Amino acid sequence: MEGKYYFKNSSLKEIAAVIKRLFDTNVVFNTPGTENVIITGVLVKKDGLMEFMDNLSKTTDVRYQLTDGVLHIL
Repeated sequence: MEGKYYFKNSSLKEIAAVIKRLFDTNVVFNTPGTENVIITGVLVKKDGLMEFMDNLSKTTDVRYQLTDGVLHIL
């Protein structure tokens, strides 16, 4: 309702579904197993996808690249 999505022990695969819905962005996992990384946090729609991904990459080993409207999880 407020554009905040809270995650507790959620996999990146679950969060990818939310990213697709919120930002109309496809998510591709380039490294096997990355979709199973578990995270707890919050995704705030008004802050944007890049801020969420930047924070995610600072707090985990997850790296990403946005190319032609597709979010690649490396």
